[in-house]
Amino acid sequence: MLGRGSNTLVSDKGFAAPLSSLVTASGASLRRKRGASGASYSFIKLSVMSGKEGLTGLEFAGGIPGTVGGAVYMNAGAHGSDVSRVFKSADIVWEDGSMATLGKEEMAFSYPHSVLQERREL
Repeated sequence: MLGRGSNTLVSDKGFAAPLSSLVTASGASLRRKRGASGASYSFIKLSVMSGKEGLTGLEFAGGIPGTVGGAVYMNAGAHGSDVSRVFKSADIVWEDGSMATLGKEEMAFSYPHSVLQERREL
């Protein structure tokens, strides 16, 4: 799976596996002072959209390239804040196709780390 492809390098020899992009299947919404987005939504766009709606907490994300999914995966941060400070939950699709919803505690965030880097399925 590939988000927008930022920070992605591929060998000149190519990539010998199926590749799927999430880019066209993503959007974002803001309701009742909370935001939700798909994994491939631009992290910068979510930050800007939140600010325009008067929501605080994502100001640090204004210059971080990449996607929301990538930012959650690595607990992206800048300017003294990171994803763990604003994160509520994520719906995860594991490699075997099973799904789970993980809350902030289950994500075991540290900087720049989340449980997603360790575990492929629960």
